[in-house]
Amino acid sequence: MGRRPPQRLRLSGQPRRLPPVHAPDERVLERARVTPSTPDQPDADALPAGPRPGEPGVPWYIDGLRFGCSACGRCCHNHGEGYEYVFSTRAERRAIAQHLGLSQRAFEAEYTTRVMGSLSFTSKDNACVLLNDAGQCSVYEQRPKQCRTFPFWPELLESEHAWQRDVASFCPGVEQGELHDVNEIRRRLAEWR
Repeated sequence: MGRRPPQRLRLSGQPRRLPPVHAPDERVLERARVTPSTPDQPDADALPAGPRPGEPGVPWYIDGLRFGCSACGRCCHNHGEGYEYVFSTRAERRAIAQHLGLSQRAFEAEYTTRVMGSLSFTSKDNACVLLNDAGQCSVYEQRPKQCRTFPFWPELLESEHAWQRDVASFCPGVEQGELHDVNEIRRRLAEWR
């Protein structure tokens, strides 16, 4: 349903302020690094067809990923392994509260809980409390970045194994819909930096 709780980190010996929505552990930050390849340029006729997964600096999804949301709501359910949290910014909570006709304070009191110093949406029947009776998001137009960017999270794109285990294993939108090219995926990953 969500992400792991935030933790404080230091990268490369320098302090770094992380956004309150997502403060992942160092392992998650390492996985988030997507760097373009910069191979030495051999003669043009010696070049392979293009970069291939497994080459240094080339992500496994170099040929893109096909994904189309089916609005099934499965990503809004707890899948264990620390993915039971949905974090949001104050501005996101204010927009959701306004959409629901509540004050931000009333919304936070009724729909959130504090997890390691940050607010996460509460769960109801092992799913996000904001799902309606049909199992769909009741605040879809105001959903937080964490929900808007699924499944293009750094830790889910770390490896093809992570993608298969943590997304394809339950999400019917994988291999459906539009093809997201590597540049689009990198843009989405950049939202987490």
